[in-house]
This record gives sequence, structure tokens and C-alpha cells, in this order.
Amino acid sequence: MNTSDADSDARLADENRLRRELLAKADFKAVIATAEGRRFVWRLLAESGVHQGSFASDELVMAYREGRRSLGLWLQGLFADFPDQYLQLLKEGRHGADKQ
Repeated sequence: MNTSDADSDARLADENRLRRELLAKADFKAVIATAEGRRFVWRLLAESGVHQGSFASDELVMAYREGRRSLGLWLQGLFADFPDQYLQLLKEGRHGADKQ
């Protein structure tokens, strides 16, 4: 394989990665566009413990909690491109919590 083949492969890999990222972003936008999707995401964030401490005296329990929290933080990070929807999620989530 020569340099131009390697460059072509790298460019193709970059294009594929970008395409997957754009598709994932569009999928997430479709989910949070509905009230049902936002409720589901709210439950996932709550279950992951993003807004709770994960300390435990048992190191395995703490590692488990940190793993859940890490996934929640990743999910929360997906809202970076959708700040208005995140604010809406927070309002709806808190309002729903008040009803319970």
C-alpha cells in the first residue's frame, strides 16, 4: 500500500465516522423531539445517578455506581448540541416529579 492509498483509506474512515456521528445526532434529536422520548431520557438520567454522589465504603459498589453515572454523564453530554431541549427536559422532569 502506498501513501496515496493510505491517505484515501484514512479519508474514507473519517467520512464514515462523520456519517455515523451525524446519524447518531439525528437519532438523538428525534428521540428528544417527543415528550415520550424526553420522559424516557429523564428516567435514564435519574436511574444513572448523574445528580447523586457515588461514594460507597465498598469499592465494588462504588465502582458499579460510577459505571452507571459515567453512562448518564455521556447521555447528558449528548445534549451539548441541543441546549433548548435540555432545558425543556429539565422543566418537564421536575414538573413530573412534583406530580408524584
